[in-house]
Amino acid sequence: MQRLVFGRFELRPAERLLLADGLPLTLGARAFDVLVTLAAQRDRLVGKEELFRTVWAGHVVEDNNLAVQISTLRKLLGNGAITTVTGRGYQFTASAQEPLLDRQPGLRRGNVPAVMPALFGREADIEAVSSALERSSLVTLCGAGGIGKTSLASIVAQRLSGRFAGGAWIVELAATQDPALVPAVVAQTLGMQLPGQMGALAELVRATQNSEFLVVLDNCEHLLAGVAPLARALLRDAPRLRLLVTSQEPLHVEGEQLYRLSPLSVPSSGAEPSDALAHGAVQLFIERVCGRQPDFAPTADDLDAIVHICRELDGIALAIELAAARVPLLGLAGVRARLGERLRTLGGGIRAPMRRHQTLRAALDWSFQLLAPETQRVLRRLGIFHGGFCADTALSVVREAPGEDEDWLLEQLDILLDRSLLVMAQHSARPRYQMLETMREYAGEQMQALDEIGLIRQRHAHAMRAVFKQAVKERDSDRQLDEVANLRAALAHAIATPGEGAVALSLATDSSVVLATSGPVPEVLDNLLNVERFVTADTDLALAAQYWQWVGRVGKDGRLPGRRCVEVLARAEGMFEQLGRVRRVHACRRQLAEAHLTLDELDAAEQALTRARQVESEQSPAADVMRRLRLEGLLADARGQFEQALAFNREALDIAELYGYRRYCYNLLSDRAWIQLQTGQPEAAEEGLLELLRRIPPGPHDGLPRAEALAAILAARTAAGRLDKACAALPDVVRALRSCGLFFHRGDIFAWLAAAREQHQLAARVLGAVDEFHRRGDSRRDRLAARAREESLRLMGGAVPISDQHLWMLHGRHVEESLLASSLETALAGRGARV
Repeated sequence: MQRLVFGRFELRPAERLLLADGLPLTLGARAFDVLVTLAAQRDRLVGKEELFRTVWAGHVVEDNNLAVQISTLRKLLGNGAITTVTGRGYQFTASAQEPLLDRQPGLRRGNVPAVMPALFGREADIEAVSSALERSSLVTLCGAGGIGKTSLASIVAQRLSGRFAGGAWIVELAATQDPALVPAVVAQTLGMQLPGQMGALAELVRATQNSEFLVVLDNCEHLLAGVAPLARALLRDAPRLRLLVTSQEPLHVEGEQLYRLSPLSVPSSGAEPSDALAHGAVQLFIERVCGRQPDFAPTADDLDAIVHICRELDGIALAIELAAARVPLLGLAGVRARLGERLRTLGGGIRAPMRRHQTLRAALDWSFQLLAPETQRVLRRLGIFHGGFCADTALSVVREAPGEDEDWLLEQLDILLDRSLLVMAQHSARPRYQMLETMREYAGEQMQALDEIGLIRQRHAHAMRAVFKQAVKERDSDRQLDEVANLRAALAHAIATPGEGAVALSLATDSSVVLATSGPVPEVLDNLLNVERFVTADTDLALAAQYWQWVGRVGKDGRLPGRRCVEVLARAEGMFEQLGRVRRVHACRRQLAEAHLTLDELDAAEQALTRARQVESEQSPAADVMRRLRLEGLLADARGQFEQALAFNREALDIAELYGYRRYCYNLLSDRAWIQLQTGQPEAAEEGLLELLRRIPPGPHDGLPRAEALAAILAARTAAGRLDKACAALPDVVRALRSCGLFFHRGDIFAWLAAAREQHQLAARVLGAVDEFHRRGDSRRDRLAARAREESLRLMGGAVPISDQHLWMLHGRHVEESLLASSLETALAGRGARV
């Protein structure tokens, strides 16, 4: 067996690697050997003795060693990956297949779980929804809360994942409250970075317009004002993408195909046992009871009780699961009797259309009231968390007495897990728990009823503040990303609550790094600007310094005026000097140099870099020196000192290559090509850029360096006079730059090519649009863009009257990007060729 793919996992025995989403997992040697043995013999049962002989050859070990390794593998892969046959052995039962597409290390092709619980009575629904997705780009799965929309959509995504080059992605929207954040949440889940130079929706559409994904937008009913425009835009501009939406109501978007999910089928009264077992509701109930009581074998009388329970619960999956969880405690007769009481109490006298909602609420009420008071308190208060939680964070929110420690909380969590009121969302060294959204809403109502919602929101905000401070200290970006939904809720509360300004400031600042690097840069800037009023003379100096540094960093590229960025970075530099934080001082001075360069203040940029060199020593981190050297090269380039710029570039690139700073290697190789273009070496520039493109892995994460490289190749071919090849590559370049929000930033290159092709009116319109872009953003052209503009004007000068040029440029100031891009492709592009 060379390698085996199952779900999101890939096993490579020869390399002793287990990958999840393309990334290596940590697994002990014995557990790895057990997995390889079972996977290699996956068509049969492997006995315990055979496993001992293979994995522990020549050693005498206790039986529980094997049990420990199996348990480790199940926690990592999910319970359905390895099946135990009592007294006989184990079998690998995960759905395995050969890979449909080669996977690049570090490239994710979806986030659908590898193993999911089986669905009962839903095979026809799965086939129908899958078929609908073949016919339509947008399918909305509608149904009442708790009916099983999310489970069905997840199974469909798992089955169809291999049909899409980019895989299948599940975007959980239940924790998102603001419809305006929908594009940012989708981009973050897909791993796409939005430049923040225009609206998040427009940038997301551009980033996905050529993508081949299946995207599940889950729990959308409260966000229709954000989801509907997103779906409409993606239907129009991303024809290879498929959307599967789960919602309690349709989006009402043209092209939407609606699939209404009915409750699980329930037998009629007096049905024969054989007929009863054919219904999905009964199958689900029995399976869930067997999961807690393996020897459960229902008799004819038992089946009668099960049918009654399922019918009273209207076939709603969540309610059935809750009822089945009580059978080991109460027995079927007890469940039937108690459920009947609750239904009569809470469901009487209601209108027929509300029946399902009331039935689900009755099941939740009934389940909640069976808990001990302290467990009720824990469940109720855990409802404050969005998108899951870890035990250490939850403890500070739910506990009431000093004696309630983490061990006590883990016991409570075990109770809630056992009763299906919580799910284990993440098996790792730091387990993560999640509450079903319907139950989370119910828990919130319970907090409201007891008038403790304000207290718990405050505890939650303070707990999130501690989490992000610790995560920043430990450079734990995974933990921060796990808590983004909780961060948004905590930050909103802290901003709106008098006396919580310091918490809001801390949350916005400490979360800036991870949010900005994961994609939603505009959201980061909004967060920072929304808490600016909380920065006072009493603010901790280190926090204030970090805050101002991040405002300057996130505000660049035209998001804030360049002068404003210089001002706040200088303020941060002074504060870090007071604190003696040398690396932070160095960073601020580098960033100040970059801000001055955007303002064409070259002497000021040089002074900032001189100050940065003054704090360097032999102990300075190589990354800091490399970043400073890159800016030295950009400054030399801006002054036309090309040999010196190349020398700085080579020195920085040597460091980046030595230490494996992959993304900086891309930036530096791109910088070198720009310099070569300006020194009349277009062939050398193109050769280096094509090599750079080969080094950038496919996928959405490196779209910015890829777009810059493609733009430079277009400029190199235009400069070399190879206009046919430049025009053939134009569609790829336009799409790449638009997806990163850089179309106007590099638009002068398009004008140069248009002028060289004697499309003078089009060239002038492009120049006018780019002029307006720089005017609005208070930014300047870099040297290559300036050269492209000069070449465009030179080529037009001998052929077109100045008055016509000015008129066309004036018209260009008002042309939309999409229309300009379409005009370029229509007038210049010879389609079919690729870079």
